[in-house]
Amino acid sequence: STWCYKYVLELSDADVIDGYSDGTFKPMATITRAEVATIVNRMLARTADRNFVDSSAVTRFDDVPATYWAYYNIAEATTAHTHTIDNDGVESWGRLM
Repeated sequence: STWCYKYVLELSDADVIDGYSDGTFKPMATITRAEVATIVNRMLARTADRNFVDSSAVTRFDDVPATYWAYYNIAEATTAHTHTIDNDGVESWGRLM
């Protein structure tokens, strides 16, 4: 019944948003930087090269441990890098910029 219902469905169907683990979307909640980074990466079809991130001097934040659910999305969004995307859509990082 909320004004954004159809938009939430469209974004969910497009795999841009997943919602929370309890199955809700909470469209009136304040969005976090982790959620924004994840959404923008999905919209741009960007994924972090986990091996590169784990072995390189990428942008890190004191309040984002490697175990955080959005760690790799935040690394993707905040680390300037070259990349290639293979035929399967997998992004591989080249060099840091």
